[in-house]
Amino acid sequence: MYVEIRGRQDQLQVYIKNSNRSLPMEELGQRLQPLQGLQVEMIHIFLEKMIDSHEVLSLITLVNTCEMLVASISYTFQNAMIETLDSIGIGHYDFYHDVLILNDIPLHTSITMYHGNMYVFGKVSGEIEFYSKKSKLYALSIYKLRLKMNDMPMQYIQEYDKCVLQYQYRKEKGIWQDQL
Repeated sequence: MYVEIRGRQDQLQVYIKNSNRSLPMEELGQRLQPLQGLQVEMIHIFLEKMIDSHEVLSLITLVNTCEMLVASISYTFQNAMIETLDSIGIGHYDFYHDVLILNDIPLHTSITMYHGNMYVFGKVSGEIEFYSKKSKLYALSIYKLRLKMNDMPMQYIQEYDKCVLQYQYRKEKGIWQDQL
């Protein structure tokens, strides 16, 4: 399988594995057709390698024939990009690559990290789920954080300063905390 589709509400994230081949347009079309009636408005596309302008046009045309719009095309599959956010509000956010947040994460915020690391120059609160075993959370401080890393149950961290949290497999699975 060279196309992976994930989504929430009215947006989809499409990962296309194209490092050793051309774009899998036929597979993408087959995967998008059943989603046509689901009120999906925008698609964010992530590619492993750069494509030329003709392939970009073909990709946008294919998505438009399925009555959807391309919101972005990024080349970030192997953590080649870090998204920087000045601040983050209350709500749910999905990230598929490294993210740098320059301020606090509010208490009623939910974040899902599918790939990459999270760097926060502020206080981390709310709920964060990591789906990659290689992901890490770097934070100046943590206050009332619900954290789930990979296949671990949700853990509650009351308060912690200057830390790195990561998934580590040992005899018993757990979250390992390191002081910086």
